[in-house]
Amino acid sequence: MDRIVSMEVFDRVVETGSFSAAARQMRLSQAAVSKHVQALENWLGARLVNRTTRRISLTDFGAAFHQRCTRVLEDLEEAKQAAGELQTVPKGTLRMTAPISFGKHIEPIIADFMARYSDVAFEVALTDRRIDLVQEGFDLAIRVGRLPDSSLITRPLARSRYVLCAAPIYVERYGKPLHPSELVKHRCLQFSHHTQSEWKFTATEGDISIPIDSRFKSNNADLLLAAARDGQGIMLAPSFHVGRDLRLGRLMPLLEQYVKADVAIHAAYPHSRHLSAKVRCFVDFIVACFKTPPWE
Repeated sequence: MDRIVSMEVFDRVVETGSFSAAARQMRLSQAAVSKHVQALENWLGARLVNRTTRRISLTDFGAAFHQRCTRVLEDLEEAKQAAGELQTVPKGTLRMTAPISFGKHIEPIIADFMARYSDVAFEVALTDRRIDLVQEGFDLAIRVGRLPDSSLITRPLARSRYVLCAAPIYVERYGKPLHPSELVKHRCLQFSHHTQSEWKFTATEGDISIPIDSRFKSNNADLLLAAARDGQGIMLAPSFHVGRDLRLGRLMPLLEQYVKADVAIHAAYPHSRHLSAKVRCFVDFIVACFKTPPWE
């Protein structure tokens, strides 16, 4: 038998003073109530109650056990209520991960969310490594690009266009490419986290793939952005990463008519029948914030 249920039955027997009254209140047969108490006695190896025709009396062991039993049941009820609050009121620490270059867009959203929900804390891991949320204990991830088949639940957040760009000083020194084929003569900055060795463009003559063998490669998009600002080369990057620099004139777009690709951005979280309020509310919050992407 379920020992927690048996403890609840035993507690009701003590509170009502009889097996029959406990049976009526719990909508059980008197025989079922008796079996629950007997199961506890067998488990404990000691008698809990002295049975009489009218009322029951507790043995010394039964009285001591009832005190402990009451505390256990109260703790369980408190735990149940606390768990219920976690499902309705955002609270606790939300562990999330996002690409390094996307951190600047989620920081203000996190700040606004924490101002609204004072019982929520954040632990954020910025990394371009694809983290296994379940294995590593994360609640939520921001995923940029193609989503592999997985058991994660996803919500679309926004889209970002790709931009080929360089600093004005680079264009002054090396000229402005007029066709994707000219990129093979230029200094290109390559993101080495992926093994992609070609940049793809769309032209009137069809799709074009340009082989890129850069002297400057990095697995860190922020480093490549700094190099692009310094005039070290041409960069192909999502607008969420370079949008501010384009607006401020630190970078200028190139071959705009040939760059047609864009990238999808999703929130992803493990499948759960009972999604916590902190995750549910934050996902709704960030979806609303990205209705008008700040990088555009």
